[in-house]
Amino acid sequence: MSKRILNVIILTMYLKSLTIYQSRVIITVLETVDQFISAEIPDQTSNPKLFEIVTKNMIHGPCADWCIKDGKCTKKFPKQYNDETKMDENGYPNYRRRNNTHAMINGTKVDNRWVVPYCPKLIQMFNCHMNIEIVTSIRSVKYIYKYVTKGHDAANVTIEEHPDQRIIDHDEIKSFLIRDM
Repeated sequence: MSKRILNVIILTMYLKSLTIYQSRVIITVLETVDQFISAEIPDQTSNPKLFEIVTKNMIHGPCADWCIKDGKCTKKFPKQYNDETKMDENGYPNYRRRNNTHAMINGTKVDNRWVVPYCPKLIQMFNCHMNIEIVTSIRSVKYIYKYVTKGHDAANVTIEEHPDQRIIDHDEIKSFLIRDM
């Protein structure tokens, strides 16, 4: 879990008056998702600025040691191609990733399977990496609550007059109990 710093933003979109159990509403939600979130490389000729931002900031890979475990990417890239956005049985989105485009990045051919989900308007505004996901379960709310209330960074510092005569006497429990005083 990352620390709360300025370049980390949690964006929550509230789609009002939705009853997920009705099939017609689910279709409306998925269409709404595609209006705000994309996981595809945009067309270079019709929107060169967005193409440049996406290919610079929103392509996962090539995978390095930090995201490889047992020979596979821990972030589950490359994703599968999808002609439309769907939700899996656990409520996670499988975004629309059509097999219709690719780009060359640092001599590597990449396609829509490697694109991190983004909001076109936001990344054009901020010109940075923003992983945008749809919130579909109460677990997301629990994560956001835990993330926002996890507390500040702290460090124990001791200033000593004579460092040669140092006696390490650190009471971790006492430090924890008086941390907010």
